[in-house]
Amino acid sequence: MIENNVYDFFIVNDDKTLNIEKVLNELKPYLESKVVISYNIKKIIRIAKEYNINIDKYEDCGVISYLLDNGKFSQELSSLIKNYL
Repeated sequence: MIENNVYDFFIVNDDKTLNIEKVLNELKPYLESKVVISYNIKKIIRIAKEYNINIDKYEDCGVISYLLDNGKFSQELSSLIKNYL
């Protein structure tokens, strides 16, 4: 649960770094219950598994682009941004 002051919740060290475990514990219910749309979703899933987060519903922007355009454009992130944003 996010505290009254979001800044205080995320800041744990004097050097102002985020505590990855706290952040992921807050995100876990959303990542496990919603559809996650990302670029390079396989990498995201691999990292999430290291923190016991199971992402079962997902879409990959590169795959979506390939299916929509039949491979006409590169599926690199910079190309997706240029073509779709």
